Amino acid sequence: MPLTRLTWILLLAGGLALILGLWLKPFAAPPSLADQVEAIASQLSCPACQGQSAAQSQSAAAYEIRQEIARQLQEGKTREEILQYFQDQYGSWILLKPAVVPFWPLALLLAGGLVFFLWWKSRHGLE
Repeated sequence: MPLTRLTWILLLAGGLALILGLWLKPFAAPPSLADQVEAIASQLSCPACQGQSAAQSQSAAAYEIRQEIARQLQEGKTREEILQYFQDQYGSWILLKPAVVPFWPLALLLAGGLVFFLWWKSRHGLE
């Protein structure tokens, strides 16, 4: 199964885009305080509302959580430290979901390995 020229161009373009994205990431502007508060609050349940995150809710409790997150961020605390603080205060139910490790780098690596294997197999006449 030989790879077409278009397939090679697409693989090369995808690889270059990935490399360029990883290279430029350190130069990206850091997220604002409001963006950081929103990201962390979206991982916490609202204590007063059922089924809403502290980022979505308009309750006083959610507002206080967002204020506390902002205060701790300004003190230099990390996302993990802030989430742990709320878990210690409220219990594990406050966390909406555990941190998810992105799978796309592994999937991209496996896809690249498969493409290389198919190319190598076709070049060496193996079936």
